[in-house]
Amino acid sequence: MKNNLSTNPDPLQRTGVVYKFTCPHDDCRRHPKHYIGATTTTLSRRLTMQRNAGGPHDHMERDHGHDLTRQELNDNISTMKSCTNHRKLWIFEALLTLKEFPYINKQMESWRTTELFGSAF
Repeated sequence: MKNNLSTNPDPLQRTGVVYKFTCPHDDCRRHPKHYIGATTTTLSRRLTMQRNAGGPHDHMERDHGHDLTRQELNDNISTMKSCTNHRKLWIFEALLTLKEFPYINKQMESWRTTELFGSAF
């Protein structure tokens, strides 16, 4: 239960959202590259984590040789869906990722995929 029932108009302070990051680099403008994620914490806190590690950070470092800045994250993020039910939130993230097929979400290291299946491969 929340003590303060007023809603904060700042989108970065929202919780329970599926968000989309669009790479702002000039190389990605012609064919935009996106990342879709979800968070149960505030979007601002999740972006802080993404700046240091994760899909957007890895994309900028690998494809553009440049460190992702917080301002780039703030300026290129949009909220796709909001949901208070955490279980439904992860389902929405999965469905939107499947529908949009964002380039930055792709797993580039095949060894991570095989870890999902144990030692069968």
